[in-house]
Amino acid sequence: MITFFLKNWILWNIILAILPFGLWKLYLYFKAKGLRILKWLSLLLTILFLPNSIYLTTDIIHIFDSVPDSFYWYGGLPSKLWSFISTGLIVNNYLYNFTMVFLFVLGVILFYFQSKFIFDEFKLKLKWQLVYFAVMAYAVFLGRFVRLNSWDVFVSPLSFINQLNPGVEGLVFVLGFTVYELVGFFGVKFLVEKRDF
Repeated sequence: MITFFLKNWILWNIILAILPFGLWKLYLYFKAKGLRILKWLSLLLTILFLPNSIYLTTDIIHIFDSVPDSFYWYGGLPSKLWSFISTGLIVNNYLYNFTMVFLFVLGVILFYFQSKFIFDEFKLKLKWQLVYFAVMAYAVFLGRFVRLNSWDVFVSPLSFINQLNPGVEGLVFVLGFTVYELVGFFGVKFLVEKRDF
């Protein structure tokens, strides 16, 4: 199990998904110390890396290499996963099953708590939370399909800007994935708070 995680992309992506916790701690530290430039810089970095948590849940598509590439995530529907389930292949490898569930649960939980930091800190109303979810979904689209990374904003900004147009398929994905994020966020919120919201 350990070898599987160390030799694959999973470990790196998990680190990127957890990174916003550390960056958020830096933001709170600089805020408390009154260091405004460092505070806003750490906040910017936190926001840039925030999508990595919910992005983690899309990494399950790499697990199912036996499924044709035509079954993909466009439209916000995990059709590649569904194809895998519908053919019964998902029960044949317990390690893959565990990894899929692990990535999904970890990604959604990290996304909930990291998003809650932002919502609570800036007292975001529901309409702005929806904007936030849409922006996160767009960021996942850029990472999953355009293959941009959080640090590309700094490393190759011009190239980054030139690839921001999502197109019709991208917009459909963003809409579907925003709904996916909402279900995940408020699902975890319900389980954590155990009360109506």
